[in-house]
Order: sequence, then C-alpha cells, then structure tokens
Amino acid sequence: MSRWDSLRPTSNEEKGRRIDGKLDTKTVNADEYHKLGDKGQQGRHRQKTDRNIVHSRLTPHPKVRSRKKNEEASLSSKPCRPRPRPRPRMCANGEIQRYLQEIRERIAVHFRQQQSSTLENYQGTTLFLKDIEEIQTIITTNEQCYSDVCGILLDLLEVKSENSEFSSVVVLVLEEKLRYAQDHAIRFTLSKLQAIKAVNTLNHLYGSYGGSRAASTGSHASTQTIDSNSLILCIAMLVQTQANKLPAEDTARSIVLRTFLPYLEKLQEEICPCYHEKTTRVFVSICQALVQLLHDQGHASSILAPLVQDIALNNGMECTVVNPTRVKLVSVMSHILDAWTRNVHPGSQQAVTNSACEVVTATLDSIRKLKQTPVTIVDEGSTLSGSLQPSLLSVLELRPTIQADLETRIAYIKLCRSLLACYPNCMTGIGWKLLVEDYNKYLPFFFDPSIHNSNDVVEPLIDMNIELLADVVKVLPWKRWLNQDISHKNRGTSGLFRKVTSALESLFSIVSEDFQPSPTRFPKSRSYSRLLKTLLTDIPICNDGLKQTATQLWQSLAYVIFDPSSSESKVQLAADSLVQSSGGYSSPSGEMVGMCEVGRIWFSEKREASGIFIERLFDSIASQNNGWKHSFEILVALLKTLPNVAVENWFSYRVLLERLSRSGGIDRTTLYLDILEAFASGRRDFGDDVSQSHEDFVNFACTFLDSASANNTMQIHRCILRIYSYFLGVDWRQLAEKEKLRIHLHRITMQCNAASAKLRELACKAIGEFCTQFFGEGNSAIVFTSRTIAEEVCGQLLQSSKDTHPTVRAMAIFALGNLADSVRACETYHLLDEEIVCAIVQLVVEALNDRNDKVVGNAIRCVGHAGFVVLKQKSSSAYRLAREILERLTEKLSRSLSASLDKESNVVLTWKQRSTAKKHGWGTCYSLGMILGAISHDCSDENSMIAGCAHAFQMLSLCLQHHACLNLKFVLAAMDAMCKISPTTMVLLSSNQRLIGAALCNSIELLSLSMDDKDINRCVDFRKLAQRNACLLRHLLRSSSNADARYVLLEEEISSREMNNLYKWMVEQTIEDVDARSYEIFALGLSSLSRWSDDISLEQRFASRALQMCKCLDDTGRFAEAIDARIEEIDEL
Repeated sequence: MSRWDSLRPTSNEEKGRRIDGKLDTKTVNADEYHKLGDKGQQGRHRQKTDRNIVHSRLTPHPKVRSRKKNEEASLSSKPCRPRPRPRPRMCANGEIQRYLQEIRERIAVHFRQQQSSTLENYQGTTLFLKDIEEIQTIITTNEQCYSDVCGILLDLLEVKSENSEFSSVVVLVLEEKLRYAQDHAIRFTLSKLQAIKAVNTLNHLYGSYGGSRAASTGSHASTQTIDSNSLILCIAMLVQTQANKLPAEDTARSIVLRTFLPYLEKLQEEICPCYHEKTTRVFVSICQALVQLLHDQGHASSILAPLVQDIALNNGMECTVVNPTRVKLVSVMSHILDAWTRNVHPGSQQAVTNSACEVVTATLDSIRKLKQTPVTIVDEGSTLSGSLQPSLLSVLELRPTIQADLETRIAYIKLCRSLLACYPNCMTGIGWKLLVEDYNKYLPFFFDPSIHNSNDVVEPLIDMNIELLADVVKVLPWKRWLNQDISHKNRGTSGLFRKVTSALESLFSIVSEDFQPSPTRFPKSRSYSRLLKTLLTDIPICNDGLKQTATQLWQSLAYVIFDPSSSESKVQLAADSLVQSSGGYSSPSGEMVGMCEVGRIWFSEKREASGIFIERLFDSIASQNNGWKHSFEILVALLKTLPNVAVENWFSYRVLLERLSRSGGIDRTTLYLDILEAFASGRRDFGDDVSQSHEDFVNFACTFLDSASANNTMQIHRCILRIYSYFLGVDWRQLAEKEKLRIHLHRITMQCNAASAKLRELACKAIGEFCTQFFGEGNSAIVFTSRTIAEEVCGQLLQSSKDTHPTVRAMAIFALGNLADSVRACETYHLLDEEIVCAIVQLVVEALNDRNDKVVGNAIRCVGHAGFVVLKQKSSSAYRLAREILERLTEKLSRSLSASLDKESNVVLTWKQRSTAKKHGWGTCYSLGMILGAISHDCSDENSMIAGCAHAFQMLSLCLQHHACLNLKFVLAAMDAMCKISPTTMVLLSSNQRLIGAALCNSIELLSLSMDDKDINRCVDFRKLAQRNACLLRHLLRSSSNADARYVLLEEEISSREMNNLYKWMVEQTIEDVDARSYEIFALGLSSLSRWSDDISLEQRFASRALQMCKCLDDTGRFAEAIDARIEEIDEL
C-alpha cells in the first residue's frame, strides 16, 4: 500500500462517517487523523506517528497533542521548536491527484462549516497544517499535477487568510513550489478565476502584513508576521505566469502602481553595493512580471496609455493627460540604472541592472507600438535619455571603470536601440558621442573581438553592436550637420563640418577593411548587411574625402562577389548589401526608391571598374557558374534603377538574352524575361532620354516576347504581361507605325479571359498602362485607327468589370479610369462616343456599391474622370448622369465623414474600416472637384444641377470645419474641390442657401488660428493646410456677397480677433487676389450690425482700404489710357 493510500480510512470504524462520499471532519479529531494516517504503513513507507508537521524553513508551530485543552494552550502560549525538514518524495501522478482531491473535499466541508461556526479554529488549522506538510514533500514535473498542487495551496491560503501564522506557512510553501516551477521551467496553469483570486488574496496579505516585517524583527518568535519578500515574490511569479488571465486595468492600478513600484522605489532609495540574495530574486521576479505585462497589448495599454481617470499635468501651453503608472515606472527604473552607474562596486548588482534594462526596453517598445510618441509627453524622451546617458555611454564606450559582463552590455544595447526607435530626436547627443566626438575613438571596439576575454561570446555582442550602429547612423541628422547655412567656399573650414566628415570617413574605412582581399577580421555578423545599406543610402556625399571612402566601400563589395578566396557567407553579405542599396522597390509612401548616391557616383566616375564588373555579371549568368544567382540578383537590381547599364553595354546585354533564350526550358525563359522586365521597369521609372528613346529596344523585346508566348506556362505569361505594362508611349507608337500594335494588344486582351484570376488581373493592368501611354501622349493624332482601338479596349474592360473575382473587377475599373483620364487630359473626346461613355459611367456608378473596398476605391477615382468626359457631350442624358454622379459621390462623402467624426462609429468600425473610409473620403473629394469643375460653365437654374452642387458644397465645407479631426489629404482634397467651382456658380449657390458665408466663416477661423498660434505652424502638415486655406479664402472672397459678409459677422465664433487677423492678411495680398469689393462688403456689414458698433476703428479700416484700392484702380486706368494715347501718337508719326 502506498503512502498516499494509507492516509485514507480503511474500515468503517476508522474512517468515521461519510456524508455523500465526503469525510465528515466533525467526528474525526486530530489524534484519530494521525492514527488513520499511520495505519497500514509497511516496508520503506513506514513512518513514525510523531513525524514533523513542518520543516525548519517554515514558521515553527506546536506539536499536535492528544487533548484539546493542551492543544489550545500550546497554540496560545508555548513557542514552537524547529524541526528537521521532511525528505521530498517522488510520487505517481495518480496518487497525487487522489490525495489532492481529498484535500479539496475537506476544504469544501470547511467552508460550509465555517459559515455555521460549528468547527473550532484549532482543529481546522491542525488538519490543514498536516496537509501542507505532505504537499511540501511532493516532487513532480507533470504540469497538470503541479497546477493542482499550486491550486490547493492557494485555496488553503484563502481558507485561513485571517490567520497570519497559518498564512505564513502556506506562503512559504507556495513560494518554494513557484520557485521550483520557475527553475525547472514547469508551465503550470490556473483558471482565470483562480488566478484573479490568488493574486488579489496575496496582494491583500501584502498590504496587511507587508509593512510590519521590519517592526517585528526584534520581537518574540510567536508574534512574527508574514515575510513581505515572500509575499511579493509569490505575486510576481504568479503575475508572470498568469498575466493573460488577469484584468488589465485592475492589475495596472492595484498590482503595478500600488505594490510593485512602491517596493522598487523603496529599494532604489536604500540602494547599496550588494543586495541580499532574496531581495535580488524579488527584484528580478518583479521586473520579469513587468516585462510580461508590457508584452501584452491590453496590459501595456493600461500601464502606459492615458486613461480617463488619470490626472492632468500642465505641461507648457496645453494640458497633457498622462498615465501616473507610466510616469512612476519610467522614473523608478531610470533612477535604479543611474544609481548602478554611480555605484563603486557595481559587479554584484548586474542581475538587478539587467532586469531594470529589460523593463525600460519593454516599456519603450510598448510606447512605440501604442503610438504614444513624445507628442503626448513632450519632455519624457529628453528626460529619460538625459538620465540614462551616463550609464549608456559608460557601457557602450567600454570604459575600464565599468566592469559589465556580456549580458549587461547586451541589455544596455537593447535599451539604447529602443530609445533610438521611440525618441530619435532626443538621442542626438548620445549618437554624437558614439560616432562623431573625438573621431570615433571608441568605434573600433564595436568591431574588434580582441577586447573580450572569451571568444565564444564575441558574435552575439558584435551583432548587437552593429545593429546599434545602424540605428544610430539612421537617426542622426547628417544632412543638417553637413548642409550648413554658410557658403560652399568656407564649408570645409567649419569645425562641425570637419568633425562630421572625419568621423564618417573613419567609419567607412573601418567597414571597408572587412571586405579587403586579406582582411584582419572577417564580418560574421548577420546585421552587417543592414549597416552597409544604411551607410550607403543615408549618408550625404558632400566632399572628396567622403566620396573616396564611400566609393572604396562600394568597390570592395563589388570585388568580393567574384573573389574566389571569399567565403560563401561573405559573398552573400556583399550581394545583399549591393541589392538593397540599388533600390528598385516601393517606399511606404508608394514612390520608387532609386540607386543610392554612392552607387551612382561609382558607375559614373569609375567607368573602367564598373564596365568590368557588369561584364563579369553577364558572363556569370550566361555560364551558370557557382555564383550566378548572386550575379542575377545584382543585375536585376541595377537594371531597375540604372537602365543605362544595359544601354552602355547593349551588345553584351543582347548577347546574354540571346544565349539564355537559345538554352530553352522554363527556367531559362523565366530568367531572361526577368532581366528584360527589370530593364523595361528601370527604363520607365528612372530612364533618361537615351534609354527611353532607344529604337532597338522594341524590336528585340518583341522578338523575345513572341518566342516566349508560345509557352503556355502561367509563370511565363505573367512575365510577358508585366513587360507589356512597362512599355512607353514611344514603344506603342513604333508598333503602330509598323502595323504590329493590334498583334500585341490582342495578345494582352486574350489573357482577360484566362482561367487564372491573376492573369486576368495582370491583363487588365497592362491595358490600363497602355491607355495611359498610348492615348495620353498624343499618339491618337497620328494613328487613324485610334478610335477603333479605344472602342475595342473599352469593350473588353467593360466585360472584365463584371468579373466574379474582385481583384479583376478593381483592375478593370482602374484601367477604365486611365482611359477616361487620358481622354480628358488630351481633350480627345472624339475617341469615345456618347453611348460608350454613358455605359462606362453607369457601370462605375453601380460599382460604388460593391462589397470589395478596392473596387469601390477605384470606382470613386474612375467616376470623376468619366463624369468629366460625359459632361463634355452636353446632352440631356449626360446632365442626368452628372446629377446622379453628384448624388452618389455626396452620399459617399457623407458616409466617410460620419465614419471619421462619429464616436459610436469609431467604436464599432475596425482600424481597417476606418482607414478605408478615410481613403474613400479623400478620393471622393477629388472626384467631386473634377465634376464640379466640369459643370461650372454650364450650370444654371434651368438644368436643375444647382441643388446637387449646393449639397456637395455643403459637405465639402464640413470637411473644412472639422479639419482637426480629419486626415490632412481629406481636408486638402475638399479645399481643392471648392476652389474648382467657378465664381458664377458660387454666386448661384450663395443666392439659394448661404453656403458661401458658412465656408467663409470656417476659412477665417482657420486663418486666425494659423496667425495667432506660432507653435502650431512648426508642424509641416499644418503649414500645408494654411497655405491651401489661403488659396481657398481668396477664391471665396471673390465670390462673396453682402449677405455672405453679414452671415460671417453674425456668427458667434467670429470676434474682433478674427476680423483683425483677416484684415492683416487681406492687406498683404495683391490687388489681383483681393479686390476693393472684398473690403467693401465687410465695411458695409460692420456699419449695419449693432453687434460691431463698439469697434468703429475696424469698420473704418475696411472702408478706407476699399476707397484706397478703388482710387488706385482709377489711377491705373487713367495711366493706361494715357499710355495708349501716346502709343497712337507715336504710330502716327
């Protein structure tokens, strides 16, 4: 019989009563319980009946006696004697679970009896102490069993939380189990309710007993309380393992703010050269718990993001809402790191320092992910970087006074990288000291492994060092330092200029040494490629020294590619650096990135070396040697941004493609098509007149395309369609002149009916690019079949616009928009008759209700171009379609405004839906501007478009009114749309509904804001908004009437301040921009309204300015008449 089975009753007399299968503890006293536990034990499981209840590490307790009276006396007065610790015992998982189930049953019975007060306190305590003793001896690595063990201990703690001595025993055992799980990586799990109750119970005990530990150290042992270090250690380990089950806001306020941070704050106040082992473990556990919370998005938001109930700090001009947990967390950790740097013997506290670095790093990463940048707290970045700068430099500059181990150095490097990512503008000082000051005297240590004693730890530190250097080079303001406001003649003598250029030359030279034929050290770091790309792309080349060292680095990389003595990793590193520095990819803003300045200089000035390099690339690809894949990647990257590389080596380039095409096979065909596509792409995006007007390109490109089109592989057809989409207008014109245009166009349109949706999409895209290039450059004027081609293309696109796949529909509508845009831009309206244009408009208007957002976005763009073209037909059906377009676009704009301004909609919509609504609103304003600009010349009361125009103008005016809540592009597009309406139409709008006055009022308020608040003008976006608002205000003033001026002057938002600012701005404008009538309408309004009767000076200024401008115009007119008369006299003579 096992030890655990012996604890269970074996007979009816011994087991007492059973109530529904559970032990009735009312009939079993302590003596009987021990007798039952000892009966049946045999062999090696035999134990003495007077075995210990607790071991020496636990709080001493009295022995259980046979009589109740003696037990009560011992519990109240007699001190406990220490006992030897029970030997741990390995047990089967099934036995453990059966025993734990019995304890659960007793706990449940105890809860019921405790409510009725039928169980005396000593008896329950004695029974559960016996259970705790047995639980302490359990050793298991089973996760489920360990979860049950910790769950039982937490239940026992909740049962007797009011008994401090009992709770002390439970807390110590729980600490032991949690530490064992942490040391042996046992991942136990608790339920959500268990985790919340456990953390709250421990936190309540810490609040009740944690502060009395110091006061009770000198008292008698019988009056001792719970160890606060054990309590907070248990809390930290539970939070670390069960963070995803705890409520975010409660944890941030009750655990982090009121428990963890005060404990850490007390430690940093009493910081000493060496912490106690237990204190160090507590500190590290708290930091690990904080890191775990900060890695969770919900907990990080509650700890760092501003909440409604947070206090407001008056920071400068405006009131900034901050999270007090965030402020205290950053302050405590920075003080701890600063104290470690100033410590005389910091070696013993490196574990504390590493943990503090991890917390600050996790905090900064979470702030960056939550987009809580320095805008929310202006001084946070500078304060934090300033307080951490001494410790960062002490470790990063490798000063001999700071003896930091590898883990500490890596922790500080991660911290510095997080600071650079979160507060780049505040890290200029640290970057200056690391890279520029004293010409990089510490820089060689970042690359040199000889400074370390152990070679097996060099690579991770070198990797981190190089990553840090790449970050520092990325954020430092090199252009501002090197492009000073002094003459080019004296720039070389500037101290700042010489320091920066010397430091950069030193950095380029150090890196170049690693790629020499026989380097003293080899670049093993995987981060080297990023550093090389940053150096080659982000450093401005402004003098001969920098040009020489930078081009030397590029030439060293090019040499490594074909150096037989270079290792594969070194060749791969050089190839990756050259490819990434060559550009040819799209930036986040959608623009194509070109070749870096160093590469352009090397190819233009080192003609001989670059020519040899290109020839070796061609030979490597053609011969398919060991390094041909690297050569292929480099050649494709170069052709995308430097197409002249192929033009200058045209014969070799053509020979390479011919050799690849003769080889046959899908792989070789794809290979030469990729090379041809790279040249076509670079020729369109970065080509000059020489490459774009190359006459031989179309001939040999079409030859290869004809050869490849015989292959029915989908991959080949994708390459062919992409190449066609890169053709220029001059290429299509040559094909038209040779009567080969229809052949290639038919090859494209055939793929619109392909089985693959991707092929159909690429075919529609190629047709769209064809429409832009062929119809958009006047080619239709020399090709008599242009109208037929346009109708054929339009018919195919109308069919593809009804495709079942959304990407095909979106690209077909995009191509229709390109066709309409080309017709509008070149005014070649004869290419499309009215019936086809109306069909396009009807289809696009229906597409505005498509379920796919991309289809809707392209439809919004297309309907503007097509609507402009249809209005040029000047027919009744055209005006009917125009009115429908206005209604649908205005409705779409109203929905976009609702999604952006309505708080309830923002809560319901996802971030992607809100982003889509913003893009659709921006595009809708642009299309509305095109439609309003087209109908302005023919708009009148008879064609009944004035109502649609008025509604559209009203919605555009709302965009200006809510400019602070909308995206900048949204507001700018709305302003442009209002500016495109003609003054005649504006007068008609103003006569019906005082729309001009409302728009004028919003524009004046924005003007006053830009003139009063000088700090807001520092923002680039607001400067763009103010400049565009000035254009809109001039347009509105030219169209305003007396009624519009009265409307403005009656608005409560318009005060004397706004009117004074308006007058100052109007005076600065020219006579052509602001005429005398604009002053006159405000002067009349000010004189007729009693609201402005107190400010007579304002009225007088507007009136006098109007008279002055009228007189100036009269004088100018008489002067012009005199000059004309004099000219006539001269002619007569």
